[in-house]
Amino acid sequence: MPLLARAHSPVKTIDDELIGEPLYSGPRTIQPIARITARIVEGGNRRFHGGGVLLRIIPVAVLVCESDGTQYRISIGDKTRTTLRSILIAAVTVAAVCWVIMLIRNRTSRSTEPNSDEYTTPDI
Repeated sequence: MPLLARAHSPVKTIDDELIGEPLYSGPRTIQPIARITARIVEGGNRRFHGGGVLLRIIPVAVLVCESDGTQYRISIGDKTRTTLRSILIAAVTVAAVCWVIMLIRNRTSRSTEPNSDEYTTPDI
């Protein structure tokens, strides 16, 4: 029986936003905001016990507080993730197009091949 099947409790998840320490820049106060996601698994039996954690902390925004009390949030985009996702989509598209071209080529080459019954070897 696998270790995860004998786990004491199901997988625990954490999904929360953390606000960092304020940074002061002249009349403004800037606070970083990050999203933390975690999956926690533990389990075992009388002799063995184990566990694991998958933790991800991603910066998502900056909170800016002006000296007059107004606050606004500036979102942070993940350019690397967007770029990698675009490369993956392009690669899958190229692979699919190549597969379709090969499929069409194989079908057309089969239809133009002579049948073995009709084809005779030339006399030499």
